[in-house]
Amino acid sequence: MNFPKDLKDIEKQLQDIDKIDSKQAFWIIDNKIYVYLSNSFRNRLRDPKFIKEIQKDPLQLYKTLRNVQYGFNKYNAMSGSGKDGVYMISLNKNYDNNMVKLLSKYVIDTKEYPFLNTNDKIHIRIVAHPNGIRIRPIGYIFEKNNEQHIVLVEIAIDKI
Repeated sequence: MNFPKDLKDIEKQLQDIDKIDSKQAFWIIDNKIYVYLSNSFRNRLRDPKFIKEIQKDPLQLYKTLRNVQYGFNKYNAMSGSGKDGVYMISLNKNYDNNMVKLLSKYVIDTKEYPFLNTNDKIHIRIVAHPNGIRIRPIGYIFEKNNEQHIVLVEIAIDKI
């Protein structure tokens, strides 16, 4: 599916999430960024508790997902204050937050995503600076031949 042009298109495409198999890229951006929505990510989107949590600012999820189009820049891997985009998650033991905890629970399904069966994958989060709630889609990215394959596996939520 082509990447949506606006927030309403993202909302509509997510409503049709089951029309595309999780093994296929849900979004393809400029034939170089392939975004996959894992079954665990899809289940999170359907979870009534999650839906209730984002009611304070429901468009924040779409604003955040829109930033996947920037891709990952390994030369600017860590997020700077106030910057939106795709950034690495540090798994340093001193950096113990909700995103790290969620990723540590996730078991990578290498049958579903064989390209993640490597040490070259990077733990990532998608950032958009929020108004009332901080929503961070998290997952993995694997880069090869100028292509980025992003697999989103969970959504971290922090109230501000």
